[in-house]
Amino acid sequence: MVKTTFHTYLFFIALIALLFHSCTIRVDEPTIGNISVIDNGEYEYKPPKPKSVTKKSKREEVIKVYNSYVGVREKTGKNDGKEVEEFLRSVNLGPGYAWCAAYVHFCLDKAGVENNITAWSPTAENKKNFKYRNGKIIKQPERADVFTLYYPRLKRIGHTGFFDGFLNESMIITNEGNTNMKGSNEGDGVYKMFRPLSTIHSITDHINEN
Repeated sequence: MVKTTFHTYLFFIALIALLFHSCTIRVDEPTIGNISVIDNGEYEYKPPKPKSVTKKSKREEVIKVYNSYVGVREKTGKNDGKEVEEFLRSVNLGPGYAWCAAYVHFCLDKAGVENNITAWSPTAENKKNFKYRNGKIIKQPERADVFTLYYPRLKRIGHTGFFDGFLNESMIITNEGNTNMKGSNEGDGVYKMFRPLSTIHSITDHINEN
């Protein structure tokens, strides 16, 4: 009887030790930053360097911004409404003005891309960095580049928006404000559109100039 009790006691001791070992949690040192020993034997902590904002991340941010406004509509069809007026305020204008260029300026600015675009649509063409002009691709266009349309009756650029990729070799995808399903330059909202490349006056890059 004593022998059996002793063996039982040893069994429970071994079981408790096993459970304690299996439940031990190992806490590793954090890997953020660097710790080094300085001359006097003390430790010095060096925090990690902040990530720099690259041109690629800025482009991705512009895309994120303009995609978030697809579906915005004017309140009464007279260049007004909460978001539309926000676009216009970014170029120091109130409600009632055409806002395609203001929309482009607003999205670039919100994504941290400095630009000189005003409410005047011809300012959306960055003459320092053409990607497409006069029917020819100069450099491969990228999403978040800016396209323009030329209107002979106006004798100038009369509409602008974002280039959002190629649908095929002859059609592009756009994101643009102050348009409609017919592609008007006096529309009622922000739309994702398909336009023939042959109708595009220019595609320019504002991001790689910053």
